[in-house]
Amino acid sequence: VIAYMLKIGAANPMMTSLDLPASAVADGISKTVDLQSQLTTLFVGDYYHYVGSLAKPPCTEGTNWILMMEGQTVSQAQHDDFLSIFQANARPLQLRN
Repeated sequence: VIAYMLKIGAANPMMTSLDLPASAVADGISKTVDLQSQLTTLFVGDYYHYVGSLAKPPCTEGTNWILMMEGQTVSQAQHDDFLSIFQANARPLQLRN
């Protein structure tokens, strides 16, 4: 998993290339995205690495996480579109040991 901390600001070019309006997903429209060209420009700089688990069920363990130290911006519209498609993005609360 490659992760970025996001904040509201300028539109994000990678998010723009995904054409994320919720209606596109609801209507079953799909699009091919060249991730190599996108990640070549985004995957630059220092990062943290750790082995953890997915943040969404099935919460698979042994997942390699790469968290980029430098964050990215997304526009308010991109943020809203993303949340309308991918709602709960957090693992269920775990009991303490």
